[in-house]
Amino acid sequence: MNKKVNVMAIILMGCLLLIGVSGCGDAGGAAKSSAPVTLIISNIADQMYESDVCHELTPGFCSFVGDENVFTVRVDPVSPDEDIEISRYMDVVVTGYEVKYFRKDTGTMVPKTFTGNTTYYCEVDTETDIDLIFCRADMKNMPPLSYLWQFGYDPETGLSMIHTTCEVTIWGHTVGGKEVVSKPAHFTVNFANYADDSGGE
Repeated sequence: MNKKVNVMAIILMGCLLLIGVSGCGDAGGAAKSSAPVTLIISNIADQMYESDVCHELTPGFCSFVGDENVFTVRVDPVSPDEDIEISRYMDVVVTGYEVKYFRKDTGTMVPKTFTGNTTYYCEVDTETDIDLIFCRADMKNMPPLSYLWQFGYDPETGLSMIHTTCEVTIWGHTVGGKEVVSKPAHFTVNFANYADDSGGE
């Protein structure tokens, strides 16, 4: 009988201890355990971006040194519930992103999809500007972008420019430990050998 009483007492004490720990010092309250905030990405000033596919061209060779293209997007973590008091637990640390391309012209080949790492701290309900790479240098040495400096045009369309829509998705986590993924944002990006004045579309 004493053994049963002791076991029950230990279990009861353990439960009380867990309750005490979980309720102690939780400054985030409902915000800490709430659904993740919504990440909204917007294009600053509705910009259209241009990427030069060749930094320095010599016969049969193109230099891509320093040719990573970066754009600045605006990120706003928005609270999903107006009844929840804003808390620092709802701030978001952005840790990664994906860039994916679609053609806006009649071509079908696109630059490769890629992901990248980054670190930005974004306060909830506050707009934060962050820089992301939208075209890596090695992408300019592969079709279809390489066609523009090798041949001066895209064989699929016959145009000296490739018109695309760039889709960007970012992700991270709230300070409260909740994973957050944005809805995709879309930007217009045009690729051409802008340094070459010999031709046009």
